[in-house]
Formats: sequence, C-alpha cells, structure tokens
Amino acid sequence: MDTVKEPVAPGPGPGILASLRSGFWTTSNGRKLAFSEMTTDHLWNALGWLRWYAPEVAAYLPDNGAFDDPAEAVAAEPAWSAIGNELSDRAELVCWYEALSVMRNQGEVPWERSRRLKRRRAEAARARRAVRKALDGPENAI
Repeated sequence: MDTVKEPVAPGPGPGILASLRSGFWTTSNGRKLAFSEMTTDHLWNALGWLRWYAPEVAAYLPDNGAFDDPAEAVAAEPAWSAIGNELSDRAELVCWYEALSVMRNQGEVPWERSRRLKRRRAEAARARRAVRKALDGPENAI
C-alpha cells in the first residue's frame, strides 16, 4: 500500500459530493463499485486519492469551513468512514477513524508538505519580528 504517490485517476469534479455521500466508489473508467466489492488495495487507493486531492475535494464540501485541515474535512465524509469500516472489517484497521493517521505515517503528499513549509516560514518570520521588536525596545535605545 503506497498512499503517497500521485494517483492515476484525474482529480475531482462536481460529482464528487454525491460520491462522498453514497455507498459507492466510481472508478476512473466510470464503473460504480460498492465498498464491499472493492479489493483491499483498491480501498486504500481510494483513501489515498481522497487524501491526495483533499484541498480540491474539500472545496466542493458545503461545510468545509469547519475544518482547518482539508484532509480532516474529507475524512469527516460518509464515504471515508464507510471505506474505513470496510478496512476495519478486513482487519486492516482497528477502527475507521485511524485511517488518516495510518496514511500520514507513510509520508506527506505535496499539499501537506507545502502547507507545513509555509507554516514553518511564517513561524520563523514571527520569531524574527519578535527579536527585532525586542531589540528596538526603549530599554535598548541609546
């Protein structure tokens, strides 16, 4: 299971919301499969696809503003928990909600890496400003 490589299937389109709220996964060639019909690898690949495209998928979610992390917004959708439950039934997971943690332990996808680096740069900039402010304070004036 490699859930951090770029998916072969294209990114999400307007029909993604219906897919996230149904009991079926639509393959890249348009075939609908019930989660129970999918192989274990296919289930992990579906979660990997959702994670890879999480910012784009989350943009289609009407309630995505409740989450700071796009992957967490996607993981709150019924399809994610249904796939996770299927993986749990197959003894791949203890419980559906650990799927995102298991996947993140394999490494970052590009948007997660970019987001982490942006956060790190912002924190470094704040630290530099705090140092400059401390050095420019009245107690350091000549």
